[in-house]
Amino acid sequence: MAEIDQNMIDQFDPETRAKIARQAELQDLFWAERRAYRAGEYATEELYMAGMERTTTICRELILLSTELGRAGFIPPRHRDAPTAAEREAALESLRNLVAVYRERRNQRLANAAPPPPPEEPQNEDTESEGEEENGDDQDD
Repeated sequence: MAEIDQNMIDQFDPETRAKIARQAELQDLFWAERRAYRAGEYATEELYMAGMERTTTICRELILLSTELGRAGFIPPRHRDAPTAAEREAALESLRNLVAVYRERRNQRLANAAPPPPPEEPQNEDTESEGEEENGDDQDD
């Protein structure tokens, strides 16, 4: 369970305290799923999909509880398994580098691709016949 000061929890009503306990339990479950994913415990697609379904269900309930508890004035502390700011920044930097590599590959592929053929100008035969009719109408007047 996440480390929460008991004195802080005691100031809430019993229903809110139960929600705080449930939120801490769900956070533990969420981070256990993340550890399992990182450890490669989802060896098959079925295991992976089941894990993702559990994670999604946990996240939905956590969002609802967090919203309710936020209205009651409770902001949970950072979970002990949650990444630190430095770890999050390192992960973001890895993603930025990966995006840069893929962007460069895409740009090289586009640069090496054959240029598209020039667009053909549309030829509309109706336009010529309409112009002739208009000129013909002017002569009748």
